[in-house]
Amino acid sequence: MLFSGWDVLAGRVWLSGSKRNNDMQHEHDRRQGLTWLGRRTLTGKHPAVVRISGLGKTRRIRTEQRLAVLYAVSSILLEATDLKEAAARMLQALGDGLAWEYGALWLLDDKTESLYSHTTWHTSSIYASDFEFTTRQARFLPDSLSLPGRVWSSGVPVWVRDITKDRNFYRQPEARREGLHGAFAFTIQGSTGLLGIIELFSYEVRQPDKELLHSGIALGKQIGQFIERRRGEEERVQLLAGEVVAHANQLEAIVEAIADGVFIFDREANLVQANGAGREILGLEWKPEFMELPADERMRQLVMRDEDRLLLPYEQWPVLCILQGETLKGANAPDIIFQTLDGHDLHVNVTGAPLRDSQEQIVGGVMVVRDVTKRRELEVRTHESLHALLAMAEELVRLPAEDEEGAAARAIESDPLIAIKKVGHNLAALTCGVLGCRRVGITIVEPETEIVRAVAVVGLTSEQERQWWEEQRAQESSLEDNPMPELVAALRADEALILDMTQPPFKDQPNNYGVRVMLCVPMMLAGRLASIMTLDYGSLDHEYTQEEIALAKAVAKLAALVIERERLLRDRAEARANEMALRKSHRRMDEFLGMASHELRTPLTTIKGNVQLSKRQLKRILDRGKSSDELSGKIEAVQEMLERTDSQVNFMNRLVGDLLDASRISANMLKLSFQPELCNLPEIVRETVQNQRGIFLKRTVRLHLPSGESVPIMADPERIGQVVTNYLTNALKYSAADRPVDVTIQVEGKVAKLSVRDEGPGLSIQEQERIWEYFYQSPGIEVQNGSSVGLGLGLHICRTIIELHHGQVGVKSAPGEGSTFWFTLPLADEV
Repeated sequence: MLFSGWDVLAGRVWLSGSKRNNDMQHEHDRRQGLTWLGRRTLTGKHPAVVRISGLGKTRRIRTEQRLAVLYAVSSILLEATDLKEAAARMLQALGDGLAWEYGALWLLDDKTESLYSHTTWHTSSIYASDFEFTTRQARFLPDSLSLPGRVWSSGVPVWVRDITKDRNFYRQPEARREGLHGAFAFTIQGSTGLLGIIELFSYEVRQPDKELLHSGIALGKQIGQFIERRRGEEERVQLLAGEVVAHANQLEAIVEAIADGVFIFDREANLVQANGAGREILGLEWKPEFMELPADERMRQLVMRDEDRLLLPYEQWPVLCILQGETLKGANAPDIIFQTLDGHDLHVNVTGAPLRDSQEQIVGGVMVVRDVTKRRELEVRTHESLHALLAMAEELVRLPAEDEEGAAARAIESDPLIAIKKVGHNLAALTCGVLGCRRVGITIVEPETEIVRAVAVVGLTSEQERQWWEEQRAQESSLEDNPMPELVAALRADEALILDMTQPPFKDQPNNYGVRVMLCVPMMLAGRLASIMTLDYGSLDHEYTQEEIALAKAVAKLAALVIERERLLRDRAEARANEMALRKSHRRMDEFLGMASHELRTPLTTIKGNVQLSKRQLKRILDRGKSSDELSGKIEAVQEMLERTDSQVNFMNRLVGDLLDASRISANMLKLSFQPELCNLPEIVRETVQNQRGIFLKRTVRLHLPSGESVPIMADPERIGQVVTNYLTNALKYSAADRPVDVTIQVEGKVAKLSVRDEGPGLSIQEQERIWEYFYQSPGIEVQNGSSVGLGLGLHICRTIIELHHGQVGVKSAPGEGSTFWFTLPLADEV
């Protein structure tokens, strides 16, 4: 007898031979101060019981006992691969660890909304066949008065001291016969609710154990997580298995549908599988046992010969060549003659390749046998189809070289569809080879206008092709203008149309090319009719089969992708050409702005110097006081005009400076001159405000600075002053003359923030997003003071300057409520 750790902790072990003796000993133990902790049943209808008893520290030992059981259940749930394995071991662990003789796991059937018995367990020493049979047959509902039903309806663990005295216990007769009394049941809870119930039964009348009831809740949640996890894994496995089966079935269906004979064999050349065509080629209906014959015997019965009808040497047998690692394809694929099982000679072409495992070891081979005697033409067409489809696929994934893109961009100028026409002609020729038809034409549908334009035709003489292109250009129109809307609707619905040109409404229309029956195939792209492919067999009364139509639609879909790729490449070439032209234009504009700014600066500097010199001369004349009153008045008038001229020159200098800065920003050449010593932001702002007050003498500019506090920043003071000036002049220009402008500096953590607030017309959300753009000026907002001339560069330059200082800019505004422009700069210790 083996005992777990908690058995040893209990202290003493007694062995008794009957249930009655157990009860008597239990009563004696309680009188002696002993505590019943657990037992082990051994053999017999009323088995001997190993009772583990101990003195003192009962609560601690019971706790250790429950922890040991919880640990054991956790280990089982971690190790188990499925619920069936986990359930039996888990019930045994609960029974052995907590001294219960019988256990049952009930699971919820979502379809019937009832509980059914999933797993039962009992100790090897009891015979619970009747009770177990009834348990396995029973199903319970939440309103049932059975033990599982009560637990389900209440949602909490239930303890029954003696089920033989519980009239609502459904299995009472069987339990009484088996000698079961105490019962304990708890729910298994998942994330979505109840998943099941666990019942435990004992031979003893058991008093409720509150701690065990609480442990049942924890166990139920833990088991519920395991069940949900395993069910999720099972669903994923089932889904994956379903996909594997579906793919296998698909592959088998594809192989079975292949017109050529496909044979799969193992490493010993035993034939494992053959498709329908392969069985027909061999004539297996004449000799079904052929599949079971040894490889050598099969080969000899086929009597394989080369094209000269000489017996094929053993080492040249295709199967053996493949198993030696040789791939039979192309020029290496032999044409051989063999004798079918019904005695006919068959001329076939054999291709194949070895099958390898993950270690690149050959484990078998696959061989494709093509009957070139009866189906030569069809097989040649199939070869051409495969090559054509491969060519289409290669064209689809091929990326043009840079010189091709350049040539395409130049060609677009002469004919925007030239690249599509070239690809379309190749696709039409390939399609003609794939389907074996006489003529193929391709037209595209422009995405925006739905105008139908011809791009390719093959199968016409030079004169007919010239005539066809003239007709197509003359007939260009939108799908909406087509006189047969029902045909357009069918094409939009991805339906292939068979048009009998000898029947109305086509009978009375011109038919310059002798077309008898035409197949029109829509070329769909993302649910949109992108192109149309038409094909015909000339004057032949050709009947299009479903297989031929399906192949034509498949080719059309691939061709649509190729054409769409060319269209996108065309659009990209156009976009790149436009982008290059735009870049060139921008570069020339930047060069012009830089040159113009420098050229304008020189005369403006001269004008400003002369104006300032004239002002000083006039001031000296006035200061001498010797001029007459009339002369003084004239001099003052001239001085006033010079003042205005000086103001305008300053304004022009500022515009030229903005142009020069914008040019430098565009060329990424705007430089900052950081001072070696730290700058004090309030000093820069105070000086700038003072300058603007001198210009706008009648305006009120209120300055709000941190009291007695320096705001050190690492900056280019001239550029920061330029930003403050721009903010302030904008506020003064766009607000009424009698309204104040507020300039505020705040320190927020490690950042200094300057804001300029006006009471102007305000900005909408859309305008707030665009005012920082190059050359943008808000429409509909009038200047209320000063000149309305501007370039829309100031705020763009301000943002660049602040960002070069590692700061941010922004505006807070609403129509009719004024605007607050702000910027932030990191304090000196953050730089």
